[in-house]
Amino acid sequence: MLARGLDSFEAACAALWLHGRAAELAGPHMIADDLIAALALIDA
Repeated sequence: MLARGLDSFEAACAALWLHGRAAELAGPHMIADDLIAALALIDA
């Protein structure tokens, strides 16, 4: 996110949102590896 031009705070907020959204999509029985696949499902 920093490479895309966001400042540090905005990059951290975006990363936090993406992580949370990926966890929602992966479901309650996810493991860490499931987050990578779930990130591909996010329309950003």
